[in-house]
Amino acid sequence: MLITLVFSALGCAGTDATETAEGHCNAAPAGWAIGGTADQRTMGQIWRASGAGLIRPVSSGQAVLHDRRPDRLTVEIDKANRIVAVRCE
Repeated sequence: MLITLVFSALGCAGTDATETAEGHCNAAPAGWAIGGTADQRTMGQIWRASGAGLIRPVSSGQAVLHDRRPDRLTVEIDKANRIVAVRCE
């Protein structure tokens, strides 16, 4: 019971899983990377610039689930390893 009271006091009890995700994606600050190479350094920079909690690299034309997450940055990459789009989804 004491543990429940401590977690309740800290606001940890009864939180929804969607409320615990880190970050909130904003693709605009990551737009500079479009046309650039999708190397590890660039992907890290756009991930940090976007404020997203998750980054999801996908190939152009790749089928992906459209389970919208406000904390996820999707980076579309072509066959030449160039970034063709960045979007929050």
